[in-house]
Amino acid sequence: MEELRIRLHAAMQEQFKKELGNALTRVQDSIAPYTRFVRAEQKKTEAMQEQVIQLDSALVALKNDIEAVR
Repeated sequence: MEELRIRLHAAMQEQFKKELGNALTRVQDSIAPYTRFVRAEQKKTEAMQEQVIQLDSALVALKNDIEAVR
């Protein structure tokens, strides 16, 4: 009886791990489009931030040039 209980416990544990893995895969697959979208938007935002930094530097340089002419 003890051996049967041990085998049943092992089988149930294995099945639980398998089902958990399958559930995680389904969740990851279902949110993958959103994850890709967020990554793409983050890249766009980072590029825009870099452009703003460059434009700000150019603006400061231009302002300094104008002040130097006065």
